[in-house]
Amino acid sequence: MTTVVVFEDAQVNDFMPLVWNRPFVDLRFGMHRLIDSVQRWLSPSSLHVHVRPFLKSISGRLCENAYINQLPQSGQVMFVSARASVTAEMAEHLQKAMAAKNTVYLFKGQGVAACLEGEALQVMVSLLKQDALPDATALAEVLRPFTHQESVDWPFCIETLDDLIVMNGAKLSQDCLDLNQGGIVKGHMGIYTQLIQEGRIFIEKGAKVEDFVYLDASNGSIYIDKEAVIQSGSRLEGPVYVGPGTHIIGGRIRNSSFGPHCKIGGEVSCSVFHSFSNKAHEGFVGHSYVGQWVNLGAGTTTSNLKNNYQPVTLHWNLNQMPTQELFLGSFIGDHVKTAIGTLLNTGTLVGGGSTLLGTSIHKKYIPPFSWGEAGAYVSHELDKFKATAQAMMARRNEPWYPEWEALYDHLS
Repeated sequence: MTTVVVFEDAQVNDFMPLVWNRPFVDLRFGMHRLIDSVQRWLSPSSLHVHVRPFLKSISGRLCENAYINQLPQSGQVMFVSARASVTAEMAEHLQKAMAAKNTVYLFKGQGVAACLEGEALQVMVSLLKQDALPDATALAEVLRPFTHQESVDWPFCIETLDDLIVMNGAKLSQDCLDLNQGGIVKGHMGIYTQLIQEGRIFIEKGAKVEDFVYLDASNGSIYIDKEAVIQSGSRLEGPVYVGPGTHIIGGRIRNSSFGPHCKIGGEVSCSVFHSFSNKAHEGFVGHSYVGQWVNLGAGTTTSNLKNNYQPVTLHWNLNQMPTQELFLGSFIGDHVKTAIGTLLNTGTLVGGGSTLLGTSIHKKYIPPFSWGEAGAYVSHELDKFKATAQAMMARRNEPWYPEWEALYDHLS
């Protein structure tokens, strides 16, 4: 019987625009959302998720069967940072910590996981109950007098926004390896489909791969989930994950993850599409993270390399976030729409609820609810935004919960 608390820390505020309207654990990383990895590897008997207060209601919808912002007060409790993607190795460490009691695991000096009881548990609960999210380094220091602390080098602790892109391919490969389903075809595959490294390719029951599709798993596994469709003329180069109900409608796809019910065409490289998002036409998206309910108009293209071959710096509001990455595209929040021919610069952050028009290259920081052409944005009218969002979701038979209504009223 394991009680698990997944908690946000102050560092999650550096992951805008992706966590502007959703808890960190709802982000997709590799094949799954982070919350899914917690449930898979830790199998909690009681799961608690601690988030920013304004996200409490919507988190109850997104994190099913979890207690939101309700912290256990007694017993032995396993705490896991929302930024630590749980793996089999990490789960093994945590099970040992449960036996040792009152152990904190540090990744580069930051507290990313702990197994606590007694006084140490009460200290942790008090930290999480404060108005501000706890800093991960300060958290470790406060717990030091009450715990044994051990440094770890877990491979998928997410430190920065660009880690979601840089490490996604490796996480995707690990996920496929853990499932151990390579070389199995349960769904339909056309007789003229070409497979390279067939032992790394899995096609789930209900999926359909048409003739004249090229699946190359030389550099990583390819996992095609249930009810997904890969249309003729598509080329997939692993590692690639195609989520349930997603359609690949032609083009070249490489080293990318697509959650459920996306429509993808053209060229996509080293990118993540969360779910229910469309890029159905020509255009290039590279080294980018695309949120939920995004529609990229025909010809929308992201730059992912600066002309001077220097590392990309990200900008959110007045904050600058230098990276060490030469290849980095765009981070696009939920419910963003782009017009035909939209151009996005290297390291562009697009706030949720925005509609981008025109063919001039857009600014590298676009605030939430922006509407208009580059350099001439106005605030998107909230009622019109909500009406469009509801209409798009209705097309996929997805409900517009009252919690979404209240959240966007708050965020506006």
